Amino acid sequence: MKALLKIFLLALLAIPVLGQNTEEDLQEDHAPVDVNVREKIRAAHIAYITDKVSLTPEQAEKFWPLYNEFTDKRRSIFRKIRNNPADNLELRQQALDLEKQYSARFLKVITEQQLIELRHAEADFKRLLLKRIQQGQTPARRQRNNR
Repeated sequence: MKALLKIFLLALLAIPVLGQNTEEDLQEDHAPVDVNVREKIRAAHIAYITDKVSLTPEQAEKFWPLYNEFTDKRRSIFRKIRNNPADNLELRQQALDLEKQYSARFLKVITEQQLIELRHAEADFKRLLLKRIQQGQTPARRQRNNR
């Protein structure tokens, strides 16, 4: 129970670090998503990664700003891939280079085992999220159905 409380508190503390989504950011993604839903997904993502990677509060304090910087840059590259299919190979190489660069930076904050767990946790969270979306169990849909 204490672990869940710590994870929840870490998630709440990390939300302001994530930054605000602008209207432009929301329009660039695949489908329009309610900002509230996006924040809930981010909070769940933070809690899930923090738990699966077993981040200490000290590690989390240093890790999350770095991870958010990495994901922003990675998201930018993948948007370019979607918009410029002709540059696909070059952009994928940029994504790999970014991964290498940030892996080295992550290792200054977390252990090698935690880095491996991070990669697994990212993939697992994505699978869980997609499964919930396919089942129609997104938080926004549940709220609409309960009205």
